[in-house]
Amino acid sequence: MAAGKLTKGRLVQILITLSVLIGAFIWRTFTYESDIVVTCRMDKPCQLRVEGELVTVSRKENAAYYTFSPWDEHWEVEVNGKTEFQAGMLLLFTNDEPRIDLKIDRSITLKLIGTP
Repeated sequence: MAAGKLTKGRLVQILITLSVLIGAFIWRTFTYESDIVVTCRMDKPCQLRVEGELVTVSRKENAAYYTFSPWDEHWEVEVNGKTEFQAGMLLLFTNDEPRIDLKIDRSITLKLIGTP
């Protein structure tokens, strides 16, 4: 490719492109909100806040499920397992996996670590 002379038009195009890229970088830096990550070892109950509400996660010995209490039925949960809402509580049934990852309301990642 032959080297050409830098014209005023080309310089303006480069400066505008650079300004747009810098502006996008600054905007993304200041508006970025990272997910909250909570890790719970399930040898004892664990607590976390969801929308300002203190939620306790527990599992009884030899139980096939985790209990989240209190639980608002409008909160979203993404998990590889079956969930059931009962009277202000969420029950999470798992396949006795030693580690379970949940996503609560698309902003909190909960890692449950325990012995099955």
